[in-house]
Amino acid sequence: MEKVKIMSVAPYEGLRDLLQQVARTRADIELTVFLGDLSKGVEQVRAVQDMGYDVILSRGGTAEMIQEVANLPVVEIDVSGFDVLRSIRLAQNYSGPFAIVGFSSITSSARTLCDLLQYKIDIFTIRSENEVEDCLARLASDGFSMVVGDTIVVKGAKDLGLGGILITSGPESVRLSIDYAVRLSRQIIRSNRCETLYKNILGGVSQYIAVFDGSGRDVYSNFSMGGEPPFAAGILKKYIPNVASKGGLNMPLRYENTLWSLKGAAFDEYTAFYVDKTLEKYDGEIIRTMSSDEVTPDPVESYYGDTDTSRSPSLKARACGDYARPIFIRGEPGVGKETIAKIVHLNSPYRDYPMAIVDCDIIGDKKWDALIDGKTSLRALKGFTIFVKNIQHISPDAQKKVETVLNNTSISKDNRLIFSLTESRAGAGADQLCEYLLGKLCCVTICPPPLRERKHDIPSLSSLYIGAENQKLASQAIGFEKNAMEAMKQFDWPQNITQLKRVLNELLLLTKGSYISESDVLSVLKSEEKICPATQAQWMPTGTLEEIIRSAIIQALAAEDMNQTRAAKRLGISRSTLWKRLKK
Repeated sequence: MEKVKIMSVAPYEGLRDLLQQVARTRADIELTVFLGDLSKGVEQVRAVQDMGYDVILSRGGTAEMIQEVANLPVVEIDVSGFDVLRSIRLAQNYSGPFAIVGFSSITSSARTLCDLLQYKIDIFTIRSENEVEDCLARLASDGFSMVVGDTIVVKGAKDLGLGGILITSGPESVRLSIDYAVRLSRQIIRSNRCETLYKNILGGVSQYIAVFDGSGRDVYSNFSMGGEPPFAAGILKKYIPNVASKGGLNMPLRYENTLWSLKGAAFDEYTAFYVDKTLEKYDGEIIRTMSSDEVTPDPVESYYGDTDTSRSPSLKARACGDYARPIFIRGEPGVGKETIAKIVHLNSPYRDYPMAIVDCDIIGDKKWDALIDGKTSLRALKGFTIFVKNIQHISPDAQKKVETVLNNTSISKDNRLIFSLTESRAGAGADQLCEYLLGKLCCVTICPPPLRERKHDIPSLSSLYIGAENQKLASQAIGFEKNAMEAMKQFDWPQNITQLKRVLNELLLLTKGSYISESDVLSVLKSEEKICPATQAQWMPTGTLEEIIRSAIIQALAAEDMNQTRAAKRLGISRSTLWKRLKK
């Protein structure tokens, strides 16, 4: 019997790998798997659906979107009760409040399981994609910090700064869906290919144009694959609400090192976008730029479970969004300083504009000259968020040049400035520039704490990261064995969140079952101690006595948000003594 040719679009990497594993056991099918979620999955279907496939296989919201454009039958991979149970067990390791959100196919199974197992979990049913954002916003305002759901729910949670655990499909669900796809493909014939609207009319236009109908379906675009512009027309869909609410759109769009002009207009039930290249001048080695689409805070690094939410770095970063003053972020390596900078940017008036990142770690004095005075100078930027990271690597001469530019130009008024400093046990570095930023420039300071000071967050951080990695690795891990998490809490974590992720990656590779063992944890942490032998070393301050005292005062003020009373208490001196030192 002739093999059934199946095209599968997997919304996440773990499902792609599972589909390929199951396909190798079948002699009656020929399966090709593409990786793509929602609009990206739709683009994959558009590109290859006419290459002799019999049926399309996908899941959740991606399958629903594909049904709108495909001229082939679409079979949805169901979510079984066991799939829901596996995700619930993973979420139960999370210390904060969480809810299950999804379409009725998910929530009905979840309610049945919760009734049988006597789990008290809040469950919310949505009926359309348009309800996701409102539902998640209500949950966030009610104090929920994580949701369990399908791909579109987890993506929406990430956009709102919530944690999310995806309900992944297991082998049994994949096998049943393939069985149904084989039966269905032998009973129906293919549909005729739909003609592209306005193709002949707009074929000679020099601008790049993309048109979408009222349901967000791509009805026309003259974007070329691998040509200009170098991005898919589908990424413009998210701007459709902006056009509808404002009656039009005119904004810059950053992609790689090129700035594009994006205009939008509404015509009855259609939305049209016009794209032109406007500027291509930024040196990616000196200034790394990120478009608004690319500025995505790491959900693990942005999580803080402290009960004292008033001092949460993430909340403070959001509060600073509309505040005009520059921001100074300081902390140890791996605490998520760049994530804090991204949160500030996404909550500021510059959120729709590019974010320029200047990494002082790779810039020598000659490059600083180009950065300040050359054709790729920071002086030329307007309306950007400029993130100057790792200022401890700026030489004293370059520090003076930076101060001169900040004093004598309007760069701090024309852009949002954010600085970061990585502290180490050998001293902070860049004392001269720090003093300028905290004094003359009056920066607002945010100090993400090291992981060793918030070990109570390690279970929640681990659950968030494992949930995300399960989508990529097809891992079935849902938690830690007894005493394994305690061993994680006892570790010093000198490289903080970065090191925690590295350890969890290694543990997921070692773990074949549902729970991470204590022996694996101890083995991996022992290796980490060898990798970072200097973590237990004591450090001695350097410089003259006055320089040491000045550095200590600067660091104490920064750590206490420029509050002199708390800084004096931290230093063990009276407020009047601190005031005299500051005056001197």
